[in-house]
Amino acid sequence: MVAIDALAVVPIETLRLQCEIDHEDHDQLLRQYCQAALDYCLFTCDEPLIDTAEKVPARMIQAVLMLVAHWFANREAVVTGTITAQVPLSVESLLFTCRNFYGAALPEA
Repeated sequence: MVAIDALAVVPIETLRLQCEIDHEDHDQLLRQYCQAALDYCLFTCDEPLIDTAEKVPARMIQAVLMLVAHWFANREAVVTGTITAQVPLSVESLLFTCRNFYGAALPEA
């Protein structure tokens, strides 16, 4: 898997905005969430053509932002006493269009 610096894709200021944070106290946590989210998206899509920060599509960036905000708001693996539902047309839907269903890079035309 290609290693791309997540902060080259999504600046820390954008992460703070997504999570509605107006201070730097949580920056280290946001960096960690962002890298984990980008790694997850890249692994899920398995698209060898996305190999630099500049090639990450907007819909994947949106998926990263959604994951970071979700992980920031829900810092534990289990939530008790609540009813939850997945937001329709969210992360999986955004990443579906980035998926590589061919198993390898397409040959150049």
